[in-house]
Amino acid sequence: MTKQEKAVEIFRLWRQSPIAFIKVMWGLEPQIEEFIKGKHITLQQYEVLLGVEKAIRGEAPKRISIASGHGVGKDAMLAWLGIWFMFCHKNAQIPCTAPTSPQLFDVLWKEYAYWIGKMPAWAKAKFDWTATHIRWTEAPETWFATARTAKKETPEALAGFHGDNLMYQIDEASGIFEEIFQKAEGSLTNANAFIILASNPTRTIGYFYDTHHKDKENWQTFQFSSIDSPIVDKIFNEKIS
Repeated sequence: MTKQEKAVEIFRLWRQSPIAFIKVMWGLEPQIEEFIKGKHITLQQYEVLLGVEKAIRGEAPKRISIASGHGVGKDAMLAWLGIWFMFCHKNAQIPCTAPTSPQLFDVLWKEYAYWIGKMPAWAKAKFDWTATHIRWTEAPETWFATARTAKKETPEALAGFHGDNLMYQIDEASGIFEEIFQKAEGSLTNANAFIILASNPTRTIGYFYDTHHKDKENWQTFQFSSIDSPIVDKIFNEKIS
């Protein structure tokens, strides 16, 4: 096998497996026994990543909804998936949103900056991070992630995205209004269109709640407790238990 053929095989593996991509880019592997920070993906994060791989193979929906407690690493996981999707899919578009600016820009968008910064230099050079966009340097106008706050008065936060490779990421999704989700629905008919919702389950009505109940058959759903996460501070768990 030539060097070029080997590179093609590696890329094909990454495209099918975000877990393999994460291992190469950040040296993180699934937790087997004792969790070591900086070395392992938690079992909760791993479960979602496996769900993405099942969706790639056509074995499960590309609609993923995660109900979790605080501090379980969902924003890091969203950043890993967004970076993987951009790296492995030509002209990828990744609309990212949350109901408040602090949640979107101070939490999720900061995670993107952190993990891009920890990539090998040759990979990091592919990304141009700004306050509102992450652009693929070779095709910045068509290949990007973008951060847009989702408010009821601006339902177009998830509107206007078209292409063969889409991944919607919606953080604190229980606080997003129905009208905003409706704007994204038309794009989800694309063959390679993911939508990933993540939220603390704070409401018993709405789009996010329905993904775990009456509309559950159309989604991969995950429920994670802070108590079960090895990265949540023990003092926090004692306070909520």
